[in-house]
Amino acid sequence: MEFVVYVLLNEKGWIYIGQTNNIDRRLAQHNDPNRSGWASKRGLWKLIFQDVCNSRSESMRKERYLKSLKNNDRVAEYLAGWRSSTSQGS
Repeated sequence: MEFVVYVLLNEKGWIYIGQTNNIDRRLAQHNDPNRSGWASKRGLWKLIFQDVCNSRSESMRKERYLKSLKNNDRVAEYLAGWRSSTSQGS
């Protein structure tokens, strides 16, 4: 089973970091205004980053690391570095 670490962005510029084994279901849950929860009450979210992992423990480790960065600028720097290190060039 694959697990995904993901980063969401809302229209106010807030980010949400999480991990799941079903990204489509999880994004729908975050965008459901009838659900209780922090993300559901913060408007619409769009997926800006996802990284597929081989195990839940790996996805949890990556999620903890991203959350440890503490602010949007540091997370954005990490994501920019990740994208450039994984790009195949144009």
